[in-house]
Amino acid sequence: MRAVRFFAFSFFILHSAFALATPVEVNWGASETLPAKVARPFGGFLEDGSFLVAGGSDFVDGTKVYRADVQLRAADGSWTKRGELPQPLAEGVSCETSEGLFCAGGTDGKTVSAKAFLLNSPAEGCGVTELPNLPEPVQMGAAACDGKFVYVVTSSKIYRLELSARSSQSDTQTRKQWTPVAELPGVARSQPVAVVQNGDQKEKLLVVYGGFDVVTKAPLRDGYGLVLSTGSWKKLADLPEDTTTIGAAFLASGHQHVLLIGGFGYEGWIARAQNGSTETDPVKLGWQRKILAYNCVTDAWCDYGALAEGDEPRCGAAAGLKKGKTPEQYELILAGGERAPACRTDAVSTACFVKTGKFGASAWTVVAIYACLMVGLACYFIFKKKDEDVSIPLTRTKDILKDVAGIRRADQILCGFSMETENLIENSRGKLERKGLDMIAANSLRTEGAGFGTDTNVITVITKDLVRELPIQSKFDAAGELLTMALAMANRE
Repeated sequence: MRAVRFFAFSFFILHSAFALATPVEVNWGASETLPAKVARPFGGFLEDGSFLVAGGSDFVDGTKVYRADVQLRAADGSWTKRGELPQPLAEGVSCETSEGLFCAGGTDGKTVSAKAFLLNSPAEGCGVTELPNLPEPVQMGAAACDGKFVYVVTSSKIYRLELSARSSQSDTQTRKQWTPVAELPGVARSQPVAVVQNGDQKEKLLVVYGGFDVVTKAPLRDGYGLVLSTGSWKKLADLPEDTTTIGAAFLASGHQHVLLIGGFGYEGWIARAQNGSTETDPVKLGWQRKILAYNCVTDAWCDYGALAEGDEPRCGAAAGLKKGKTPEQYELILAGGERAPACRTDAVSTACFVKTGKFGASAWTVVAIYACLMVGLACYFIFKKKDEDVSIPLTRTKDILKDVAGIRRADQILCGFSMETENLIENSRGKLERKGLDMIAANSLRTEGAGFGTDTNVITVITKDLVRELPIQSKFDAAGELLTMALAMANRE
C-alpha cells in the first residue's frame, strides 16, 4: 500500500511539471483596418477562410447611425465591400456554420427584428439566404451552432433551427420552423454569450454565460450548460471576479475550451449602468485586456493570454476563430467594436496560437525532484532485507475485441486499433485476421506526429481488400475519416 501511495505521489509530482509549462500562447500579428468604424455587427468566418463583417452601428456628430455594409476580408488580409444587408442592423446575433454566416435579429434604431438569414460570399456581391423568422425579436442575445442545428439565446428562452431549414421545394411554407428548446435558468438577461462545445464524456453542451439583469442592470457571472442530448441543464463555474461577458467575444477553441476576449469589468459596469457614472475611460471601467479560457471538461477558468501590447481593449467587436490542424493554423480575428463607450474603432487584430512546449526552471526543478524520488525508491528495494521472495501470479484477460467479433450482428462494422514499433502492415493485418475485424487503424510509435503526447495522428487503415495511408491530421479529423470509411463499408454490405 505504501508503494502504491508513493507511485501516486510521484505521478502527481511529474504531472505538476507539465502543468507548469505553458503549452500554447497567443501570437498576435500585424494590425489591419476595417473600411468603416462599426460596433456590434454580425461577424465570423466562412468555410473558405474569408471573414465577414456585416452591419453594425457608429456615431456621427453625436448621433447613433446604423449600417448595412457587408465587408469581406480575404485570406490575404485585404478588405472589400461585397454588398449590403436588406436593411441597416446592429446588435443582432451571429455564428459560423457550414452553410454560411448565420445572422438573426438586431435593430435599426426604430424596431427590433425577428428576421434570420445566412450570409455567403459568391464570386461577386453578397449572398443572402432567407431563413424562417424567429418566434420573437432578439437584440443583444447570442447564437451558436453544433453543425446540424443553430441555437438562438434570447433574454429568457432558447430556440433551435435545423440548418437545412429550406426544403427541396420552393414553397416557403414547407420550410422547417424554429422550435423552443429550453427556458434559460436564472433571471431574464441581456448580452449573454453562448457556444457549443464538448463537455465531460464528450457530451455536447450549449454553454451560456453572463450578461446583465434586464430589470436591475446588475452584471451576471453565472454560467449554465445545456446537455443537447437530454435537454437538461448543469450549473457551470462562475466567471472569474471582476469579469463580465458584456461586450465580450466568446469563441470555441479546440475540443473542450472556450475563449472569452474583451468586455466590461464587473465594477465598471456597475458604475455606469447602475450608479449613473459618466466615466468613459476604458481602463477605469475595467475593460478586459486579458484573454480567459474555460475548460468544459474540468469546469474551470484560467488566464490564457492578453491582447497585443498597444492594442486597445474593446467591446462589441466582430470576432471569429478559424480552426486548423495545428495551433499555428488557427486564426483569431477581432474586427471593429468600441474602444470607449460611444466611440467606435476600425482596428482589426489578428492572431494565431503558438505551441511552446518549453519547460521553465520551475518545471525542471519538479522533474529533478521526481528523479530523486525514483532513485530513492530503487535503492529502498535493492538494499532492504529480503526475508523471502515475493511473486504475484497473473491471469491473462479475455480478448474482448475477439469476443465482440463473435457476437456482433451481420450489419455491424468492427474496427480495431493497433500500435506498432515495427512491421506495421504485417503485424496489423495479422491482428485483423486473428480477431475477425472488418478494419483496423494502425499507427507507428516511430512516426513523427503519431501516437501519444501529440494532438495529431498518422494512421494507416487496413481492411481485407485495401491498405490506405492517411496524412498527418488532428485526432478529431482522423476519427471522422474512420467513421466515414466504416459507414461506407456498412453501406456496401
